[in-house]
Parts: sequence; structure tokens; C-alpha cells
Amino acid sequence: MTSAYRGAGADKRMGWNGRDFYYSAGEGDRRRWADMVRHGFVSAGGGRWYSRTLRMLEPGHRVWAHIPKVGYVGVGEVVAPVVPVAESGLLDLPLEAPAMDRHIDDPERSEYVVRVRWIVVLAREDAFWIPGLYANENSVTRLRDSWTLQRLCEALDVP
Repeated sequence: MTSAYRGAGADKRMGWNGRDFYYSAGEGDRRRWADMVRHGFVSAGGGRWYSRTLRMLEPGHRVWAHIPKVGYVGVGEVVAPVVPVAESGLLDLPLEAPAMDRHIDDPERSEYVVRVRWIVVLAREDAFWIPGLYANENSVTRLRDSWTLQRLCEALDVP
């Protein structure tokens, strides 16, 4: 692996490549990593601040999933645009997350879903993390950090 730790003064930002996104896979009673993997999706909800960034994801985009305080756990390709969970078909499937349907009738607070075809998936206990990797509290951001993107591609063996 190339230089595992980013040295001081290293350039973190690059022009966005038009494809790669960071996704904060925050777990709780509305979403669980195991469900995302099993059923092929990413989601966010509980308020517009959390769900609005999912609208950036379009078919063909690549999304790098990061569980806060755990590490990066996968990368997938977006296959469908965002929809409310009520229109996703997920509520008819067995889910570990007990409250994915919370506020289902409230468009401001409902969970929203983006379908993903996972390319590489890691178990939570095998998550990839080294100091200096990009992380953010927003649900979705453009991944402009070239150092992080290079480390992720190397660690997850993704071209």
C-alpha cells in the first residue's frame, strides 16, 4: 500500500471526478449495514438535512460507505435514483432495522432510499480505517479527497 498515513501538507482536495461519493452509513433503529448489503441500498432520513443529499446520487455513480467511528465498509454503484422508503419495496422485506417505516407519511422526516449494486462489501468488524481518511457528518458528499480515494481503491481492490 502506498504511504499509509497522509503527511502534513498533503493535498486533500482535487477536482471532483464526477463519479465518486462518500456515504455516511449511520446505523440505528432506521437503518442497519446488514440490511443495506442484503437488499442493495443506502438510505437516510429523520429530517431534510439528512435525506436531501441523497438526491445527488444518480445511476452510474459510485458510493463509498463509511460507518462513523467504525470505518469504510463497502463500495457500490447506484442503480436507481432516490425514492421514499414507502415506494422502495423494502418494507415488504425482512429487515433488521425495526423502525425504517417511522414517519412514513411525513415527507420531511421519512426515510429515503437509493438502490445500489454492491461491488465490494466488508463486515463491520473488517472495516477499513487509517488516520487521515475522509469522513463527514453529511449523509452524502462528493468524494474529492484524492488521498482517501486512492487508499480506498487499494484497500478494497477497486480500479
